[in-house]
Amino acid sequence: MTANCVHPGVVRTNIGHGERLPLGWRVLVGLSRPFMRTPEEGARTSVWAATAAELEDVSGRFFANEREARTSEASYDPGLARRLWEVSAALVGLDSAAAPSVRDELHAPGVRLSPSR
Repeated sequence: MTANCVHPGVVRTNIGHGERLPLGWRVLVGLSRPFMRTPEEGARTSVWAATAAELEDVSGRFFANEREARTSEASYDPGLARRLWEVSAALVGLDSAAAPSVRDELHAPGVRLSPSR
């Protein structure tokens, strides 16, 4: 089993439709809609990541626009990863000592799966 994250981009959907947003937000959303991705375009990276043969054994990565992407610098900090695990475990009543090891090779800056598509 593998688990990866994908970012669909800003997608033109009806999420939030009918919410009582301030006028400024409504204007901003209305003006930006033509530049948003269609739902089909937004789904592309998710479908690719779920079906691409080259990702069959790849786990713990982040993808955007059908290629691997870097996340924030904080996401590569093993100390923060450990702290997140401990806090999450405490919140759901798990033993934080059972944390999996932080696999630095998955998050090493500059690691590439294969040439960019």
